[in-house]
Amino acid sequence: MIDLSLAMDGGALVEGAAIPAPAALGGIAKPSTILVVDDAMPSAQLLQIHLQRAGYRVVLAHDGAEALAKVDSLTPDLVILDVMMPGLDGFAICERLKADIRTKSIPVILATALNRVQDRVRGIEVGADDFLSKPLDREELLARVSSLLRLKSASDALQMERNHLALLHSISQEINRPLTTDEILGKIATLTQEALGASRCSIITLGDTRTTTRSYSSREGHPPTIINLATSAILQNGLAGWVIRHRQSAIVNDAVQDPRWLAMSQDLGPAGSAMAAPLLDNEDLIGVLLLTHSEPNSYGQGHLALLSSIAAQTAGVLGKARLLEHARGDWEKLSAVLNGTADSVMVTDPQGNLIIVNPAAERTFGLSAALSLGKPLTGRIPPQLQNVWNKVAASSESMSAEIAATEGRTLYANISPVKGVGTVLVVQDITSLKELEAMALSAEQEECQRLHRIFGRYVSPKLMERILAQERGLLEHRERRDAV
Repeated sequence: MIDLSLAMDGGALVEGAAIPAPAALGGIAKPSTILVVDDAMPSAQLLQIHLQRAGYRVVLAHDGAEALAKVDSLTPDLVILDVMMPGLDGFAICERLKADIRTKSIPVILATALNRVQDRVRGIEVGADDFLSKPLDREELLARVSSLLRLKSASDALQMERNHLALLHSISQEINRPLTTDEILGKIATLTQEALGASRCSIITLGDTRTTTRSYSSREGHPPTIINLATSAILQNGLAGWVIRHRQSAIVNDAVQDPRWLAMSQDLGPAGSAMAAPLLDNEDLIGVLLLTHSEPNSYGQGHLALLSSIAAQTAGVLGKARLLEHARGDWEKLSAVLNGTADSVMVTDPQGNLIIVNPAAERTFGLSAALSLGKPLTGRIPPQLQNVWNKVAASSESMSAEIAATEGRTLYANISPVKGVGTVLVVQDITSLKELEAMALSAEQEECQRLHRIFGRYVSPKLMERILAQERGLLEHRERRDAV
C-alpha cells in the first residue's frame, strides 16, 4: 500500500486516506501481505504455511500490541486475528483497526473456536469482515481470504477513482482562484506530490525553442520552489527529454536500470521510480509534468492516467497564461498609439457600452474614462453625433459626418462597425481647418472684387463674368489642394 495524504470528504481534500498499490492500478503485481495474529505459535505457523503456499506474503504477530505496531508499519492487505489472546483480544484489536481512518478499510477475519451466536454478533459489532472456525480448514481459509482480497481490490479501485476526482476538483479550484500563474503552478505541484506520495513533483515549462523557461518543484515537507533555468541535460537525455521527443507519457519502474532516467548532482536522494506526462496545449508542447518516488515500481497505469489528467489541466493554465501575456503586450502597444494620437477614439461593445476611451476623447467630450467605461455611449456625445452612431448601429455600415459642436467647434467623425468587437468612433477636431477655409473664402471674395474693379473699366460685363468664373475655379482648386 502507498499512503495517500489527500482524499475527498464532501468535495474537499482531507488527510488520512489510502490508495491502492501499483498492482491495483496496472503496475507490477506484488503479492498481498497478510498479517496473522495468534498467541499460539503452532496455530500461527500452520496458517503461515497454507497462505505462503498460495502465494501470499505472511507476517506474524503474537499479541495485540505487536499486531497494532505491525499494522502501523506494514499496512497489510488483510488481517487474520485469533479471538482468544491475553491482553488485547481479537475483538479489541479489530475494534481499534476499524476506528482508525488509516486502517478501517483493511479486511479483518476473526479466527475463533467460539461458536455462540453472541460471540459472532460481537465480532460483527466491532467491524469484523468474516469469520473462521477452529480447527481451520485449508480450502475454507483460502476461499475466504481470496474473496475478501477481491472485494478490497474493487473497493480500492473505487476509492482511487474518488481520490482522482477529488484531486482534479481541488486543482480546478486552485486554477479558478485569483492567483498568479507562478502561485497556481506551485500549488498544482504541491497537490500532485502529496496526493501521489511522490518524493518530488516538478512542472517544467518550455519556451518556443524548447528551452526551459521555468521549473516549479515541490518535495515532501517543503514549500514549492521556482528555478528559472533547468539543466539542459535533463531536457536532452533524461525522462523529460524522452517525453518531449515522443510527446507521450511514460513510467520508469526502476530508475537504476532504465536508461531514460538521468540522475543529477542536485537531486536530494536517489530516485527509485518516476513518471512524466507532456503538457500539450492543443498541439503545442509547452512543458512536462514529472514525478519521482524513492522506491522502485511505485507507479502503475492508473497513476499515469491521473498524471495525464493533471497535465491536461496544467497545460490549460499555461496556455491561458501565454495568451494573456501576448494580449497584454498587444494592449500595451495599442494603448501607446491611442494615448499618443490627437484624434478622439472611442470603442463600444455590441451592446453600446464604452470599452475604450482615449485621452483625446476625454478632452474633446469632457469625459472621464474611469467613470465612463462599461457605461452606455448614449448621452456622452453631441446629439448630432449620436444620431450618426444610431444609423451605423442600425445599418451595420460605416458612415462619416461633419458635426457642429459647442463653442464653435467643428468635428469630423468616422464611425465603423467591427465584427466581434462592436463599434469604433474616430473624431477629428477640424475647427482650425474650417477657420482656414473661411479665411480662404474671404480672400477669394476680396480678390473677385478687386478684379471686378480693374477689368470693369476695360471689358464688357459678359466677358467680365467669364474671367471671374475662371478665376474662381482656379481659387477653388487651390483651396481644395491646400485642404487636402
